[in-house]
Amino acid sequence: MSTGAGSGHYPQDDIIKITAKPRKFIKSTTLPFLPRLQIHDPNDRPKGINRLKKKFAQSADQLLHGWMSFPAQGTFIISMADGTSRNLAFDAHQSAYLAFVSRDLHGGYEPTETLFLEAMLSKANTFYDIGANWGYYSLLATTHNQFKGEVCAFDVSEQMNFALTNMAETLALSSLKIVGCGLSDRSGNVVIDAAQATLLTKVVSASTKRARGT
Repeated sequence: MSTGAGSGHYPQDDIIKITAKPRKFIKSTTLPFLPRLQIHDPNDRPKGINRLKKKFAQSADQLLHGWMSFPAQGTFIISMADGTSRNLAFDAHQSAYLAFVSRDLHGGYEPTETLFLEAMLSKANTFYDIGANWGYYSLLATTHNQFKGEVCAFDVSEQMNFALTNMAETLALSSLKIVGCGLSDRSGNVVIDAAQATLLTKVVSASTKRARGT
């Protein structure tokens, strides 16, 4: 097969066309007041009063829900593979969920990847969700009515693995397996550092972890 190297163009025969139909498996989202104020268009930085509103909401949210541990519960309404709808409660303080909602409301969350999986999952037997985070792609697969295989979710964050487990139990997702670890080119243990609010993780040295007192 020709690759069109050097020309910057690819022959028509090299283009694979996939038919994909959009599916809104997260039908709606409900957020409490402070997290709702933080929702914005990721492609348009907040300015003026909108920027001040977002900063205020972030600070107040961090005080109430971060330091004082008051709960901030959001709710997704999920369209299941059998056509029924179920509620999924989540921690709306965690920015992973807010990032999803912001993108979902402003152009869609990773639309290209989502459509690709919608088209291909019916042909798969197993789906590995590597770096699963709170489980968007695991949820996409387990609610796909033509995917009958197993979903294996990998994440290094204890908080995200807890969220994944809660999702699997709440929605009775029997095909979802929470592996509870990350993936690497070799087996072993590493030291992980995660921001409290964002839960973005990175590998750090043990000395760095001790120096921070965590």
